[in-house]
Amino acid sequence: MNAASVLLKIFAFFLILTSCLILTSCVPAPPIKALRMQSETACPAVSPSEAFSAVHRIEMNQGRMGKTSALGVVKALPRSAALHAALMTTEGMVIFEAKMEDGQTEVLRALPPLDTPGFAEGLMADVAFIFLPPLGPPAQRGLNEEGLPACRWNRKDGTLVETAFAPTGVARARLYGEGGTLLKEALAWPPFARGLPARSRLRVFSPVDYILDMTLIEAEKVD
Repeated sequence: MNAASVLLKIFAFFLILTSCLILTSCVPAPPIKALRMQSETACPAVSPSEAFSAVHRIEMNQGRMGKTSALGVVKALPRSAALHAALMTTEGMVIFEAKMEDGQTEVLRALPPLDTPGFAEGLMADVAFIFLPPLGPPAQRGLNEEGLPACRWNRKDGTLVETAFAPTGVARARLYGEGGTLLKEALAWPPFARGLPARSRLRVFSPVDYILDMTLIEAEKVD
């Protein structure tokens, strides 16, 4: 497949997503339930708490569209909740680049349709959910409705983040809306390199259901 056809496939994927931001309602998911409190529960993480940079191969999957691949580059500063991220074709063409700091997104490059209003903020929110762990101590520790050790953080926007260990050893983070509806889920599979999982997955349930599978290519700590 040549570079032009790959680029068109990536654009088609994001064109459908940006269209669905307007047309698609939330996908039903089981609402969250209260934890059985256990103060000694350890809190898992799907990404490092220290600053790092990383390159991932990304497979995008959105239902009938099938899969397409891209490269993702990210520099994350968890302690200051800052990000610099770029999306590239596998040939190295940058099709999207942005920075996020103090909750504000600055777009540095965005080829159509990735320049759609609201798209950059949505994509960077997804990147932040994967690569920026919750700040501060959790509001709750204990066992969730699945019997898994879990920790929960309440966010200023009324949403809630839960991290948990699955029985298979996979670390999981979930984002719930104000009504307890599951909005996003991130999974992290061992082994870990510099705190980053060898393989991870983001599933977004709302406003459109899609999956990003990420394979770590390289990672390093940064100052």
